[in-house]
Amino acid sequence: MSDSKTPTIKVHQLGWVLVFAIVYADIGTSVFYVPGILYNSIGNLATVAQFITTGVFISIALKYVEICERCPDGGGVVSVVREAFSAFEFLPLVGGSFITVDYFLTSAISGVAGLYYLSSLMPETKDLVVMASMVLFLVLILINIIGIKESASVTSSFAMAEIIVTFLLLGWAFFQITFNQKYSWGGWWNSITHPGVPLSFSTIMIGYATTWLAYSGLESVAQISGAMKTPVKFTASKAMWWVIGTVAI
Repeated sequence: MSDSKTPTIKVHQLGWVLVFAIVYADIGTSVFYVPGILYNSIGNLATVAQFITTGVFISIALKYVEICERCPDGGGVVSVVREAFSAFEFLPLVGGSFITVDYFLTSAISGVAGLYYLSSLMPETKDLVVMASMVLFLVLILINIIGIKESASVTSSFAMAEIIVTFLLLGWAFFQITFNQKYSWGGWWNSITHPGVPLSFSTIMIGYATTWLAYSGLESVAQISGAMKTPVKFTASKAMWWVIGTVAI
């Protein structure tokens, strides 16, 4: 006879919307600050760099869908490395360590950068950014302790708000280029085809490396495959195509 009070582990509870929200939020504010860093580094070649890297970004996103299918219990690339190189036990440890460092860097950079954006509206709060970031990280830890679905639900709210802001910015840019006499679609296209910056090996490497800051966080989808609704491949694939579309836009 089973004990009705025995707690059960909830699995396969995340639909594609929540999976999309987790991955998109993990990418975070990178989609906003990376174009600025690129423009300061390589000028008008920034657009070309983003086009080139987006193609690689799509292939890697689809690779993670395959990893979710191959490792439906989670573990992501760590599980894949352990399966592929079982004779080298240190390799999964190294891979997991890099992913952990990546998570810390992504959360720190995105969290602090996001609060600095807000402090630009209220300059007197700038000195509180670091402390506020630490408090928010603690809150995030507590939410994740409560449960992955609860964490994903909170994350989805912020992700949807970020998407709304993105489309507002796109709409404003479209309006300015179309109706403001200072700008034109021809001038925009000319800045891409004639960037005024020599296309050299150095600029290509700077552009490629910098653009990848915007895409760090994709690996989080493979870590939560054990919590995705079945079939895992369908859930992961739909979520990642939405990530690809939103980030590319």
